[in-house]
Amino acid sequence: LVIADLATARAAALKEETVRAEAASRSKTQFLASMSHELRTPLNAIIGFTDLMRLKTFGELQPPRYGEYVEDIHRSGVHLLHMINELLDMGKIESGHVELCETVFHPAEVGFEVLHMLRQSLAEAGLNLRIDVAKNLPPICADQQQVRRILINLLSNSIKYTPAGGTITLSVCICDDESGCGVEGMRVTVADTGIGIPEHKLEKVLEPFEQVENSFTKTRAGTGLGLSLTKAMLEAHGGRLWLESELGRGTRAHALLPTSRIVWNEMMRTTTLQRGASPV
Repeated sequence: LVIADLATARAAALKEETVRAEAASRSKTQFLASMSHELRTPLNAIIGFTDLMRLKTFGELQPPRYGEYVEDIHRSGVHLLHMINELLDMGKIESGHVELCETVFHPAEVGFEVLHMLRQSLAEAGLNLRIDVAKNLPPICADQQQVRRILINLLSNSIKYTPAGGTITLSVCICDDESGCGVEGMRVTVADTGIGIPEHKLEKVLEPFEQVENSFTKTRAGTGLGLSLTKAMLEAHGGRLWLESELGRGTRAHALLPTSRIVWNEMMRTTTLQRGASPV
């Protein structure tokens, strides 16, 4: 009887602690969302006005050196807004509010669009880029905005942690039983020759706010949310994210979209139209 009473008391205490933890998590999410919205309003104004000034919409800045300061303010504001948006996205994911706006599109087009967006970052970092995209890549049915962000996050991460002179490789292929990949679906891989990740941290860095800590990465700004957000967006599509890395030799980030996301019928229709035949 005594043992039964103790077990009941412990179960009640555990339930109470669980309720408290869930309430604390909800409060944290609400606080982050509220503060992020409050910060974004003045920040958007700062970014907007500095944009007018850096573009010299109403004339030259005097003295000219003010232009350098305006560029720094604008760049810092955009960076801070990006971090705030990541916090908002993480809050949505933790609260279970992940909504997909699905359309059919060609992933290669989105990939080249992202590379065009990041070309300046690649140039400033002094990195080489290699592209290995399979021919006749079929379209996919997914949230285009999220797929774009997945690519941006993975490529930005490699740019951030790869020293000058290194190489980043973006490859996309279809994995099936005959490919020998061990998985099935459309696989996007971003490989770099960067600092790498210790083996015991490969899973840890996929968690929110986790970063690889060493003398190199401590100088790199960020929230530590990029990979965890990428993982969550892929899982919302039924896919997954995993890493392979060797310390000091680089990292390979693999993003897999399941076979159910590949639109083979649309590919066949597109091929038929390109040959000049009438669609069935």
